[in-house]
Amino acid sequence: MSSQNAWKSTEGINDDLTRKFAQFSFYLVGRRVQNRLSKEAQKNVKTGLRKAGIGIQTVLYISIAIVTTGFTFSFLFLIAIFSMLLGASSSIVSFLWLTAFFIGMMVGAAFYLAPKINAAERKEEIEKNIHYALNHMAISSSSGLAPSEVFNSLATAEEYGEISKEAKKTVRRTEILGSSLDESIEVTADYSPSKRWSSILNGLTYTVKGGGDLKQYLDEQASAAMSEFESTWDSAIKKLGLIAEVYTIVAIVFPIVAVIMFSLLATIGELPIDGILLLQLIVFGLLPTLNIIFLLILESSIPELK
Repeated sequence: MSSQNAWKSTEGINDDLTRKFAQFSFYLVGRRVQNRLSKEAQKNVKTGLRKAGIGIQTVLYISIAIVTTGFTFSFLFLIAIFSMLLGASSSIVSFLWLTAFFIGMMVGAAFYLAPKINAAERKEEIEKNIHYALNHMAISSSSGLAPSEVFNSLATAEEYGEISKEAKKTVRRTEILGSSLDESIEVTADYSPSKRWSSILNGLTYTVKGGGDLKQYLDEQASAAMSEFESTWDSAIKKLGLIAEVYTIVAIVFPIVAVIMFSLLATIGELPIDGILLLQLIVFGLLPTLNIIFLLILESSIPELK
């Protein structure tokens, strides 16, 4: 990776200060990273960045991570040294050492985890829109559009989120970089965070290469995706019915019975604690807790509908 390539790889960074820091990071450690990092490791990092939608060069990203982590640790390290020289207590100096170490580790971990988190978010966004996008592609193909025009149509449909962005990358590789459509689709499939979408794209590539019926393939995939979508919601509705029954028993019937029972026991003096206190615990403690628990269960049980 030359200095010229490093400069070009920062052109997409809008903030001027951030761009200059990225270039400075490359000039500082970029060549060492490139020489010491194996080709296989660089390829793995590049795949992770592309799946996360981070469009900067692999060596540049690693250089930024190293320099940022190093500067963070060094700055806090210097603070600890100055505190020691100024006569700070040993406990404060020890705390500053630990702070420098842990914050430096956290910054490094953030650079490591950021692509994985972004890729997971992109995967979720893609997979919740697959059935919509496939229906769009199937309709476009049925209207007589060529495969390249189908992707152009998908790329301009912003409502499909990350899938539209994936289609834009395919169109860009075809129209600007001069790659064939099947090659562009293959690259998009390789860098997609969703294995399911990658599989669909690979199947589409084989169909285009083999001169198969693209309309039939897209119709079949759209039908399968819609069936899976309906099945997911059928399961969710059944689960909601079960949750409703449990909620009725646990959060409605049980508290009412408990209030009546404890009220009677308090009347005849059989309660070991004050009856008013017990009722307050049920009303202001148990009931809100049960409702919060069921809200969390609902949140995790209902699939997101876009």
